[in-house]
Amino acid sequence: GDINEQKSTKKEDDETNETIVCRPTGFYDIPITNDTDNSEKKWGRKVHQYFSQIVTKNDIERVKDKVEKECSTEDKEKIFKNIDIVFKNNENILFGPEGSIVKNEIAIWYRENENAQTKIIDRLVLCPDHTAYIIDYKTGSNHDENEETYKKQVNWYAQLITEMGYKVTIKKLLYINKESDMEFVDV
Repeated sequence: GDINEQKSTKKEDDETNETIVCRPTGFYDIPITNDTDNSEKKWGRKVHQYFSQIVTKNDIERVKDKVEKECSTEDKEKIFKNIDIVFKNNENILFGPEGSIVKNEIAIWYRENENAQTKIIDRLVLCPDHTAYIIDYKTGSNHDENEETYKKQVNWYAQLITEMGYKVTIKKLLYINKESDMEFVDV
């Protein structure tokens, strides 16, 4: 079935933990226009906003047109460069083989200690052979001190996707910054 509708139920000590995966609507639909605050957090939101709109290779130019209209000249050049470096040089990982389904900004709703929680997978590629790729974008400069936490997060995503019947064959952290430095780290 469709990943937007799938549910994973796991028994642990007579408790049922349900995980529901769905795509949030409108999460990144609010344009970030002409930001003057160059903080890392704001930069990260911009990168996620535009990357989340690239589902197929054909979306790259459309998203660049949107960046052209919505961003300052300085940010525009950096985002263009990041899109080119990330998407045009890593097509096999980011788009998967022909027939793959790409899902961006997938919300995972789960129950933890009777409280509803949410985590978001930045990019999930579902391949025709029922394998899956998980890519998590990281845009801050302090990735060394947080890398183990990030890896645990991606492994947790992989566990949930596996429970839904997929074999997760690629798990990556993608570090990218304003200077267009890019690094994939295997999880």
